[in-house]
Amino acid sequence: MHLAVEVTHPGGTIVWLGVVNPDAEVSIRPYELFRRELKILDTYTNPLTTQRAIDLLASGVIDWPAIVTQQFLLTRFEDAWRLHQRSEGIKIGILPND
Repeated sequence: MHLAVEVTHPGGTIVWLGVVNPDAEVSIRPYELFRRELKILDTYTNPLTTQRAIDLLASGVIDWPAIVTQQFLLTRFEDAWRLHQRSEGIKIGILPND
């Protein structure tokens, strides 16, 4: 989490996603956030839902490929992100480069 603050470009957004130990702490210098105009967003992920979601997708009950409107290789993530920002995709898939 600390490294994300260090490497994010000025004006960038950091997204902290997941579940951490309730006692975990991260030390950041607020001045760096202000000076570089960084945003930090976070979301809570329930660790019990991931495997259920994978199992559901693998079961074939949901025709999930039908809702993927575009796919991009990871090397073209910025193109996918711009498309998302323009609200021109319903579900945009990011694929490994290999």
